[in-house]
Amino acid sequence: MTKYRRVLVTGGSGRLGTYVVDALLGDFDVRVLDLSAPIQNVETIIGSVDDQDVVTKAMQNIDAVIHLANLDAEVCVPEHEFIRINVGGTWNVLDAAEKAGVKRFVYASSYNATGFSKSFPPQYLPVDIHHPTNPVHAYGISKVLAEEMCRAFSRRSDMGIVCLRPPLILRDDAVYNLIKVTAEAEGTPPPPQVTNANWLPRKVLSDSRAYVTSRDAARCFHAAIEAGIDRFGIFNVMAPDTYSALPTLDVLKREYGADPDIRDNERFKPGSRSTIYEIDSTREVLGWSAEETCDDVLARVIATAKNEIKRK
Repeated sequence: MTKYRRVLVTGGSGRLGTYVVDALLGDFDVRVLDLSAPIQNVETIIGSVDDQDVVTKAMQNIDAVIHLANLDAEVCVPEHEFIRINVGGTWNVLDAAEKAGVKRFVYASSYNATGFSKSFPPQYLPVDIHHPTNPVHAYGISKVLAEEMCRAFSRRSDMGIVCLRPPLILRDDAVYNLIKVTAEAEGTPPPPQVTNANWLPRKVLSDSRAYVTSRDAARCFHAAIEAGIDRFGIFNVMAPDTYSALPTLDVLKREYGADPDIRDNERFKPGSRSTIYEIDSTREVLGWSAEETCDDVLARVIATAKNEIKRK
């Protein structure tokens, strides 16, 4: 039986939070703190993480926290808002958790903490959590600062803290247009022609083409609650491949002009589509590995769309 029975999920009504709450139900008593109520029938406190009184109320009688309530990189706001919410809000949640005697804290960081760009490409592969970081946008900076706050609270309290760095979190309603746009940009064969009015548009690609599906990401947050970590750990949360049809090294040259030091020749042999990120430690320590690939999700949504067309 779990020793962390009561779990608070901040941001539990969001795009990822919905999947995380689903993954927790049945194993934990879940409470959500968010600006709106989740679709699940769980205890909910309406409010923002920048309101210390609300956060303190939400933290009562809680054993573990999953902190998702951050502004996403794609949100169009002034940069200082990323610092106010992602850093200030995370401080509020950490502080309240410490005072409430919470024993496990799981923070939703991001691969944007690395800050990769043409002027700061990956230096070696696979990219582990020890790789230097150099974010210049407030979103990536907010993730690095929040990770350091988590590290500090792990030293000053009894909380075991896990920071997870997911990449693009791939939902079923976004996969088709992502693959279509990627194929157009890279000059590779497009997916079969099919449409669905509920599919989300997609314009911007992630440079590394790394991803994880929503369900797999949610499973990792579940695993992190009871992982055998005494104090602190940062882990990459990626599918083992990329969503590009091009070999990974070709993608890096295309996006970064990079020729990184290869430290795993088997994983990055010619033609490999392996993710650039180190994920072995995530499997070994958290007991998690991705179960879905982008190809799996794409095939599923295409089949569903074709079946809907036939029914009409």
